Amino acid sequence: LVEGLDYELTLGNNRDMGYCRVIITGIGAYKDIDIIEKADETSYEGMTEEELNLIENTDNAKGPIFVIRPLGTTLDTLTPEKNAVEVTWEPQTKKMSVKHITGYQFQLSTSKNFDKGKTKTVTVTGYDNTSEKVDDLEENTEYFVRIRTYFECVDGFKSYSTWSDTDTVTTK
Repeated sequence: LVEGLDYELTLGNNRDMGYCRVIITGIGAYKDIDIIEKADETSYEGMTEEELNLIENTDNAKGPIFVIRPLGTTLDTLTPEKNAVEVTWEPQTKKMSVKHITGYQFQLSTSKNFDKGKTKTVTVTGYDNTSEKVDDLEENTEYFVRIRTYFECVDGFKSYSTWSDTDTVTTK
């Protein structure tokens, strides 16, 4: 199919973080046909459970949904303490379109793969916050740490950046 000849695209609000729709309308010989993108499983790699639920619970006749991710960030320093770690990161203060990110989410895990049950997730609100101390960790234990940014839409949907590279720290 050729855009402009067989179909046309109508874009939703694609300027900001969150999610948007792309409406594909058949024209010419295809004017009476609904064109729905059929995605394979790899199209959903890296999406959060919340993003997958949004796609699953949406009326596809209105067009496929695309998630617009915020810019990410990187870990700065991991300072070990007794049964605790102070995590600092690079701020992501750049406005994406007209808004800042809502905050940061990082994980500490005793599992290299961040397995459930071995991972602690911490959410920090505010784009200008750049550190958080995590207490109640195991003594003399190596933790894997990663971070991402997020943006919360008006309807409560959260769009997450990709995870940063993983770093390690050992508690005292």
